[in-house]
Amino acid sequence: MLKDRKSTKIILLIIVIVLMLIPGFRIFHLRGGLMRESRLTTVSMHYVNLGALHIKTTSGNIYIESDEDITGVTLNATNASSNDGNTSNIILSTVSDDIHITVGSNYPVSEIRAENVSGNIMVDGVLLDVLDLSTLSGNIEVYNATVNEDLTLASTSGSIDVNGTTSEKLYTSVKSGDLCIDGAAADSLVLTSISGDMEVINTEAGEVRLTSTSGNTVFHALDDYYLNYSSVSGSVDTEDGIYKGSGLIGNPEASQKILYKSTSGNIEII
Repeated sequence: MLKDRKSTKIILLIIVIVLMLIPGFRIFHLRGGLMRESRLTTVSMHYVNLGALHIKTTSGNIYIESDEDITGVTLNATNASSNDGNTSNIILSTVSDDIHITVGSNYPVSEIRAENVSGNIMVDGVLLDVLDLSTLSGNIEVYNATVNEDLTLASTSGSIDVNGTTSEKLYTSVKSGDLCIDGAAADSLVLTSISGDMEVINTEAGEVRLTSTSGNTVFHALDDYYLNYSSVSGSVDTEDGIYKGSGLIGNPEASQKILYKSTSGNIEII
């Protein structure tokens, strides 16, 4: 009996090894709430009380969608789907194609982290505690997102666009790409750019930190603001005049406090 079991295990092991050698064949395993990629062309799974979901692909698209009527997740990158589950964390990783995330209010996701190399990342209409997105050369777009805690966006050469979002803290970092924030609200706003331009309009934030090396910045400040600026060779353009070097402008007790540091970039406060 033991010999038969051992023989069966050996045969199954040989079959799995042979299948793993077939190009395009992928197998997904679920251990401890983590979905890990091996090789399999198409797979459909249904999980309940899933603690974390981890998807990784080298060339396929990752697309997650849910609405008020359907509680689930669809992954086009691997043609895998999970419906009627409770997912708290989603981690996505891809190399050359796009990641598109749209999660309705009925889908219980608390945290999404996505990273991409050359593809774009687009997030629309999510309600989360934490959202963390990063790309190397792709663009990042975030629309109508509500993030209870940290919203972190980083891109090396791609651009970042944020529209209609609310978060406790909003961190963005770009090197050579441009950054545009329109209609956002956050307690704390931290924006960093090396050579890309930054534009912030129709945005409410109590504490603002703007750091730029050589890129230019346009910032739509509240009527009541206090600006602490420092620039090596750039200029600070306000309604009251154009300033150089370092200094303080406004009321220290203002509702919006702005800290601006630049090497050669200029800033316009409108």
